Order: sequence, then C-alpha cells, then structure tokens
Amino acid sequence: MEDFQNSVNAIIADLLLPCNIHLIVRFGYEGVAWVQPGSKAAEEVKNAAAKAQEDAKNSKMAKEAQPTKEEPQEATGEAEKAEAEAQEAAEKAPVAKEAGESEATDLLEKEAQAARKNYATERADAAQKARAARKAQDEIEAQAAEDAKALRENIAKLPDTARFISHLVPDMAEDDLLRRHNGRLPGIEMAFVAGLAAFLVTEPDGSLAKLGPTQVGGAVKRGIIWSHRFASAGFCKDSSGVLNYPEARSINNDQIPQPKVIYADSRSFKKDQWSLFNQVEGWQLEVAVETVKTGTTLIETTVPTARYGDLKTADRVEIEGFRSTAAVIHEYLHGTASRPLSIAVFGQPGAGKSFGVKEVIKTVLSSFGKGLKKDWKPIEANLSQFKDQSDLSGIFDDVRDMIISGDIPAVLFDEFDSALDKQALGWLKYFLAPMQDGKYLQSGSVRSLGRAIFVFIGGTSSTFEDFTGESMNSKKADESQSQANGAQDLQQKQKRAIKDKQAKKPDFISRLSAHINVAGPNKSDNDKGDEMWIMRRAMLLRSMLERRLGTKDKADKSISVDETLLTALLNHEKIPHGSRSMELLLQMSRLSDGQKFDLSALPSDNQLGMHVNLEKFQKDLAKECFEQDFRPIDTVLYNRQMWCTWEAKKIAAKSKAQPVASDKISVPQGKEQLDGSGEGSGAGQSVIHV
Repeated sequence: MEDFQNSVNAIIADLLLPCNIHLIVRFGYEGVAWVQPGSKAAEEVKNAAAKAQEDAKNSKMAKEAQPTKEEPQEATGEAEKAEAEAQEAAEKAPVAKEAGESEATDLLEKEAQAARKNYATERADAAQKARAARKAQDEIEAQAAEDAKALRENIAKLPDTARFISHLVPDMAEDDLLRRHNGRLPGIEMAFVAGLAAFLVTEPDGSLAKLGPTQVGGAVKRGIIWSHRFASAGFCKDSSGVLNYPEARSINNDQIPQPKVIYADSRSFKKDQWSLFNQVEGWQLEVAVETVKTGTTLIETTVPTARYGDLKTADRVEIEGFRSTAAVIHEYLHGTASRPLSIAVFGQPGAGKSFGVKEVIKTVLSSFGKGLKKDWKPIEANLSQFKDQSDLSGIFDDVRDMIISGDIPAVLFDEFDSALDKQALGWLKYFLAPMQDGKYLQSGSVRSLGRAIFVFIGGTSSTFEDFTGESMNSKKADESQSQANGAQDLQQKQKRAIKDKQAKKPDFISRLSAHINVAGPNKSDNDKGDEMWIMRRAMLLRSMLERRLGTKDKADKSISVDETLLTALLNHEKIPHGSRSMELLLQMSRLSDGQKFDLSALPSDNQLGMHVNLEKFQKDLAKECFEQDFRPIDTVLYNRQMWCTWEAKKIAAKSKAQPVASDKISVPQGKEQLDGSGEGSGAGQSVIHV
C-alpha cells in the first residue's frame, strides 16, 4: 500500500494533472477514489497538496536547523574534555603548592577555573541548542495538527455538490490482492499506470483537459483490471525464490478473470451514512426481491459483498467485522503466539452469530497448513447451562486434549455474559487466566492449554458497544437519566462501574483481539439509518430457501416465490426471533423441491402468529400484488439502467423539470462536459428506450 501511494502518486500527478484530473488513491489496488475537476472538493484537494508540500519544506528547514546527531555528541565530547582538563589542573595545583612554586600554583588554579568555566559554558550551549530544537519541532507539529484539523473541518463543510467518485472491487478489502505475495509484488504499480494511460491515450488531444466522469472512470477501471491481471500473471516467485517473469500472452490472455468494478458517487450518500446500498433509495425492495428469486448476482454489481463458506453478506458493518476477524485469525495461525486467541461476537437473538463465526473460522483454517479435516467441528459450550467452575474446567480439558493431538481447536462459549450464582457476568473471572496465560485450574492444579481460538458469543448485548457501555443508546439513556435524576443517577453509574470492575469486565475486554457485531434480519436498534436490514433478510431467506428447495446444486438456481408473500416477508417490521423464526416458518410451510412458495404453503394462523405479527402480516398479504416490470437478463445492463434512472431523477428534481417518462432513461454518453461547479451541463447526453 505504501509503495503504491509513493511511486504511483508521483507518476499519476505528472500524467493526469495536465488533464485537470485530481486523483486520490484511497484503497490501493482494490479501489480508487477521485475528485471531480472544477468542484470545491478539487480545490480543497489542491490546497491540501500545496499545504502538504509547504509543511514538508518547513519540516526540512527545521530539520536542517536542528542540531544533527553528531553535534550533541561533539558538544558532549568537548565538555568531557574540558572537565578532564579542569580535573588535571586541580590535581597539579596542590603538588605545585607544596613544591613552593607559587607562580605556577596560581597559574594552574587559574587554568582550572577557566577549564571549569569552559565546561559549564559548553554544557549550557548544548542544553540551549537542544531546547531550541525541541521547541521548534513542537511548534511545527502543533501547527501541522491545527492545519490538519482545519482542513478536515473545511472538507466537512463542503456542499452536496462536492463530488468524490469511487471505483471499487466489491468482493475485496484493502491489501487483499497483495496479501498472498506478502504485501509486495514488483511492477504492479506500473501495471496500474499503464492501464490508466492506455485508456486515456485513445482520447483526442483537445478533450484531455475536459474529461468527464465516464472517461476518468473508464481509465481508473482499466488501471484496476490491469493491476489484477498482473498480479495473476507476473513477477511471482517460484519455489526456489526466483522471479518468474511474465509473458506478454499471459497478461493479454482473456481467460484471466477480470475483477468486477463498481461505481459510487458521494453525492448519493445521505449525511453521515456512507453506505452504497443507501444510494438505491426507492429501489431497495426491488433489489431484495430479485436477490431472493435469482441470487446475489444483481447486488454484487451494486455494493461490496463478502463470502466465507456458506456465509454471504452485503452489510458493510458485518463485512468489516468478519474481514477483520478473519485477518486476525490468519495472523494468529501464521504467528508464534502460545496463548489462545480471543474473539467476541455480539448480535440480536437469532441473528446468526454462531453460524457466521463458524464459517469464518472454517474458511481460514481450510487454507492453513494441511487444510481442514472432513470431520472438523468446533467445541461448543453454552454457559447458561453450566452450574459451576468444574463444568468449565471439563471444556478446557477437551481443549487441552485436542491441542496435544496437534490440532488448533476452536471453542465457542455461548452466552458467556450470563450470570453465575446470581452474580452478573460471573463467568468472566474464570476466563482471564486462560486468555492471558493459557492456563486454567483443575482440581487445585494449574494446567497449561496452548494455541486455540476462543470465541465468546454474547447473549445479553446486541453489540460490542452495548457490552462496554459505549453505544449511542447507552449514552443517551445515561444522559436522559442524569437530567431527570441528577445526583441519584450519578451514584447508580458509579455503582455499575464498581460492579463491572468486580466482575472483571474491563480485564476481560482488554484481552480480546477482535469482535464482530452481527446485525441479523431485523432493523438495528442502535443505527437509525440502517437501510441494509431488508437486504440482510433477503440474503438469509434466499439461503434458507436454497437448502429447503434443493436449488443450491442445480443449474437453474432461480426460486419461484409469490410476489405478495415475498414482499410481506421482506417488509415485515420485526421478526421476533430473527433467523430462528424464519427457519421455523419455512419448516412449518408445505414446501417441496421445485415447488412455488405461495400463500397456500403457509402454516395455520396460530403457528404463523408465533413468528410474525399476524395482524400486520395479513394486512400486507391483502395489499395489491407487486410485480416488477423489468426482469434482468444481463445484470450489468440492469445495474446501469438503475444508475441512469437515479441520475435522471436527480437532474429532474434539481432543475424542477417534468418527471422522466417511465419508458425513457437519460444516460450520460461519450464525452460529456462539466461546468465549473462540477455538475453535468447536459451536453453529450442522449435518451434511450428500454
């Protein structure tokens, strides 16, 4: 990542600044963000770049003015020499005095005094120089911090017209491409630049200074694709550590898979809600319906996704949690740590916490060493069913036996935050020694564990922030109670903090290496802007129907579902027990392989009412049947059609023009031009009929 930014940014600056393109590398080879020319955001970027150059120049000048490493050493050497001379003169003075050489004695005493003075002066000068250098450096750092803060505030105040455009590989995270090459692959930055230049060289000379988003986006996409092709074909080390130079036919081979690159425009984001799925406002239900019926191909061309075994998610928060946890497990397996790795998982009841973390661990373990055994399964323990410490020690004995046999076991401690002997969080204190030292107590004897993966699955908190007391809901509740109760509430907070400390909660949290917040199929209580819940429910329903109807291994993976029933299931406000309710609802329904899931397959009202709000669900079933007018044959075409429709709606709303007809879609084509504000001028646009 650092090599990419350092080497490529310099080349891109020379290549693209004459074309009035301001490119910001944000995600390495997995994605690039750039600023629209002429916009206020572009001016901020230019100002930031100029400021960075000025800071670098000032830092260099300060460094030159600061004493070098040799200067303090020389000053110290001079001081030590002066001190030695003073000591020598002081030793000679009494000897000369005894010999009666009064004049020599006075001279030596004067030399000693002069040497002492010289020594004190040298030390004072060295100390003054050091203080001045430290003060200058502190002032530069303080000014740099103030400038960075002011820049962030200015960017935050930019109007909605400020446009940051991103092109991302949806199923990859930062550094995924180079991870298998240990973070380095010589020449890949040149492949990116070559792809960028290869696209721009086809543009007429006169248009390079006025490129629009289509041309810039095409160039960025070409650069990403070429860098991915290069990673597949070139400069990889063989078994002996020698570089295998790529062949021209390998780089141009069409059989090398091309990464999918998606487009995102910051103007489509709601305030403080950076989610690509939020851009499809008004289309979420249609996308969710299509996901249940035809799979996730459509959503994969729109938003980032992550897959671990049978787990697939498009929720940004879940993706970040699963990917960071997978990275932590990967580093642990390839490292030398001798104590267990500890991970915490939180989520609403029925969110799929155990299933999700199992799939992540299985995926990482399968690529480690000799791979995963066919009969692999984690050790699972539900602490709410345990009576005392001896039950927990029995689990640790099982873990120890697996470690001795050469395996790295995964242990799932479900409901680890349950009470023990009526004491809240009573189990936490028994995990501290195994987590920190890899040791546990068994019948009065201390036994060692070794390398293992501990997963702590919460049962009382929906998120890690709720568990630690740092969530927005917890803070708002504390603030409202403080205003209402005053001193009494302060005492309660202090008591709660004391109880947490007595239960060893802070010590437990400090030993965790990662955590995951699994959102589940219901809308998040902590995130009022959560629009992804309908997509999470759709992907979960699709997975369950695949298993129930047996379509997962078939060539035709489409699922036939009644539109009214499907819309009612996806729109239902809250499913009481999350994925458990959905699974039981399908289990009670009359379904078989290849059969359409319609209203006649639903269970009786008494059974249905156990898992949905029966009154609201029946009202939704009575609504007019929803049918999509457009069924995608080509998902890429469908994706473009959606983007064009959203863009047309925005243009119509801004210009207060007549709404675009349903059978016509305004599509930016070719060499569209941009005015100084960064908005489309309308030139080069055409209308196509769908």
